[in-house]
Amino acid sequence: MRFNFRELDDESCKELAGVLESEEVLAPKLAGLYFDRAFRNSRGATLVFQSIGANLTIFQNVLELHTSDYCLKTDFFQALSSTLNSNALPCLENLSLRRTRIPADVLATLLGCLAQSACAHTLRCLILSDCGIRVEGAKVLGLAIERDSLPSLQKLDISSNKLGKDGVTYVTQGLQASLTKLTDLNLKDVDMDDAGHKCLTDTIQSGALEKLGLGISGMTF
Repeated sequence: MRFNFRELDDESCKELAGVLESEEVLAPKLAGLYFDRAFRNSRGATLVFQSIGANLTIFQNVLELHTSDYCLKTDFFQALSSTLNSNALPCLENLSLRRTRIPADVLATLLGCLAQSACAHTLRCLILSDCGIRVEGAKVLGLAIERDSLPSLQKLDISSNKLGKDGVTYVTQGLQASLTKLTDLNLKDVDMDDAGHKCLTDTIQSGALEKLGLGISGMTF
């Protein structure tokens, strides 16, 4: 069973939070939570995710968590990080934060919480497309990859972020230094100029990433 929520006002968020904190009958069946443009502001989203973190029964079997809202702010990501810390989502395989805005320091906190959570060993897909990630955020990602913070991760989508040459370099350097299982990296529309594209092409052609069996999508080489 998957729940798909859209267009929740503050009152709806409050009611939903109450249900998520108390309802246990859905526990065996609930496999996915989708919040696609569901929130009008970050306050409502924060309330909902605080309730998810407060219930360690309902979400034990949730495999997928998707949220997509430009309005989400730091308080929401703090709530999400706390939810991960509480191990309320121990089986999470797919986390999508597409079209949110994640500053580098917030991304560092989020990745750190993921690395320390039970789902660090189950997460296979992380979608960070169009999240406003720039060079500093890419550096954070590169370090997380280098440290094998998410050892089961197979797909990373960082498309539609203004990473530029330096940002992509941080990510590829992390890949070269890691034991990652990553096989799919989406780098479409990451604001690289010709020099950056050539640098990445040279890295690939040198065989530096060959050990990974990595497929890079969104670019032509």
